[in-house]
Amino acid sequence: MREKIRIILCCIFLAIAIYAAYNIIKIQSEYKKSVDAYKKLDNYTIEQTTSETSGESEEEPVKEKPYPEVDFAGLKSVNSDVIGWIYVPDTEINYPIVHTSDNDYYLDHLVDRTQNPAGAIFLDTRNPSDFSDLHSIIYGHHMKNGSMFAALKGYKKQDFFDGHKTGYLITQDAAYSIDFFAGHVANVEENAWQLDFDSAEDFSNWIKSLKDISAFKSDIEPQYGDRIFTLSTCSYEFDDARFVLSGKLTKIE
Repeated sequence: MREKIRIILCCIFLAIAIYAAYNIIKIQSEYKKSVDAYKKLDNYTIEQTTSETSGESEEEPVKEKPYPEVDFAGLKSVNSDVIGWIYVPDTEINYPIVHTSDNDYYLDHLVDRTQNPAGAIFLDTRNPSDFSDLHSIIYGHHMKNGSMFAALKGYKKQDFFDGHKTGYLITQDAAYSIDFFAGHVANVEENAWQLDFDSAEDFSNWIKSLKDISAFKSDIEPQYGDRIFTLSTCSYEFDDARFVLSGKLTKIE
């Protein structure tokens, strides 16, 4: 009888191990598919440079711009929902941004519309696609392989912020710097995702509330009329925790 129980238990443990191994392989496969899919989209970006004539030589020295040039026509041939590109130097954040009529579809679909748990970086459906709101929000998953918005966890530390103060938003018509000024772990019930402001005072109080609880200190002091750009992802300090990183948009080209 004991031998029979031992055999049954062994079979149960083996089944559990096989199931766990299957899930691990499946997850790793999904990770690879998403990484490969986004790697292909790199073909639609190139390192951008601008020429500066010295006046002393026929040669024109070049100065690299801090953000990529994006082939939006090519990207839109892959998916017409593409509206921009988000880039944070020296991190994995270097992705197209999409926009659609709901906030669910791109939770589990890549930019090429392949179903995948990595999803895509997408603009809140409440925002206009030209980023003209006072506050625009983009969402991305915190992937365990470091992709998508996993790098945002670095902004929980002052030293990481000190080395990564600026990101870039590139659209078909312009390029913007994103000067980060606040980031914190938020509960979904907070006003970190507020879009409408009744007055300049309401806006200023909102900015102050973000800076007061920020995980890092910044000299950036947005004023009413400035456009705010927030990156939002999951965090794991408690149920439904999110990490939100906010910056001020400034047109640079």
